[in-house]
Amino acid sequence: MANVCTSCNRELAPGEVAAKFPCPSCGEHEIWRCVKCRRLSNAYKCPSCGYSGP
Repeated sequence: MANVCTSCNRELAPGEVAAKFPCPSCGEHEIWRCVKCRRLSNAYKCPSCGYSGP
């Protein structure tokens, strides 16, 4: 299964630079952020608990 940016839903290519971290609220879901969404501070929403962040 390919990794997908949680903000823009774009599939991340293997080896692409991206941030990966557990949800700051529930810790159950891994949040993936592409470089573009991180640079633009696009919001993301955890599918498990609904937490949203910058």
